[in-house]
Amino acid sequence: RVAITQKVFFGVHRPTVGPLSEGVWSRLDELEKTMPYSGDKKRAAEILDGAGWKRGPDGIRTKNGRSLSLLMSLTDSGYSTPAVKMAKAVQPMWREIGIDVQVQLMPRPQWFEFVRSYKHHLCESAGTNYDPDELRLRFTTPLIGSINYANCSDSTLDALLQRGAREPL
Repeated sequence: RVAITQKVFFGVHRPTVGPLSEGVWSRLDELEKTMPYSGDKKRAAEILDGAGWKRGPDGIRTKNGRSLSLLMSLTDSGYSTPAVKMAKAVQPMWREIGIDVQVQLMPRPQWFEFVRSYKHHLCESAGTNYDPDELRLRFTTPLIGSINYANCSDSTLDALLQRGAREPL
């Protein structure tokens, strides 16, 4: 996260975890501590090895005959957006630990259709927000027009996020 922030945003922004900006009353600053190995290539390799993903002759990890390859879907707006720059930055970083990241650029209408049908592994998403209701928008069981591109679906989480949206400030 630090390397991406430096390379793509010239160190102007701070790396973050999750979609809520610093200073939002409902943000859990402790989340930053839940990813202590972020950027630790040796630890990442150990985790992948432990999960049975072994490096193949081309350096990409395989398990049960399948390559560890992820599809990152981005909108092609005709110029080099931060998301495209970030994709170009993460590809070699992930390749170093044996993960092949394929970047797919497509026009926005096709991109929406593609990510809403969950054919991707990774996709661009607008950064952070100052409104805690962002969590409900991003992580409630998908609805038509949802921005839940991760296809998160958990009835307990849905109930909590809906309840939180109705709570007075």
